[in-house]
Amino acid sequence: MCDTVYIPGSSSSGRNAFFAKNSDRNPDEPQAFFVVPERERSRHTTITGGYTVGIRDEGYPYCVSRPSWMWGGEMGVNAYGVAIGNEAVFARLPVDKSGILGMDILRLALQSSQTATETVCAHREGS
Repeated sequence: MCDTVYIPGSSSSGRNAFFAKNSDRNPDEPQAFFVVPERERSRHTTITGGYTVGIRDEGYPYCVSRPSWMWGGEMGVNAYGVAIGNEAVFARLPVDKSGILGMDILRLALQSSQTATETVCAHREGS
């Protein structure tokens, strides 16, 4: 199982925030770390397999670590300090094979949100 740790920073003490996450993926699965620079805003985003979602790409720069075979991300942080780590969710409901992955949602949030609150509210409403 994945473990994620976040320790908030403090502007009054000058302490920086700390974010850490491990990945429990197969050790033979390549993990790519890369930086996505600032880019022009777009009305939609196209992810793996040509699937297009109606979430605006605000063009915010971010860095992400991801399995080499997918578009989404295992963990990442953007220029505004939004840090997200993917976690497994064990559910009893059947999986919809036509949807997008949680890792895709992680990357969508990094490219389009300036705060954690904005990330949760905007993506819950589908805007």
